[in-house]
Amino acid sequence: MKRPHLTRAVRVLGSLLLLLLVLAVGYRPHARANPSQPDDGPKCNDVVTSCKSPVKYLGESRGCSCFACEYGTKNQRILCTSNEDEKNKFRALLPKARRGA
Repeated sequence: MKRPHLTRAVRVLGSLLLLLLVLAVGYRPHARANPSQPDDGPKCNDVVTSCKSPVKYLGESRGCSCFACEYGTKNQRILCTSNEDEKNKFRALLPKARRGA
């Protein structure tokens, strides 16, 4: 003897489990492995006017250079730019021993 209500419940539950599996496999978290590095988005457009000394050069990735402004203070923040003029302005704020970096 078949139980139609049980068969329907199994099909619905199976469909929901399949949907959850597809969503779980396709999920890609957007967190970066290293938050000090810029992501691929348009966020590499900071300007030097919002940066105060002391400044530390952090590095460059895919043409985007990053600098720690107010380095070592409680107000420290990381600014990044791909604009060559802005990069030169940031470099001018570096201590003289670090300008060649």
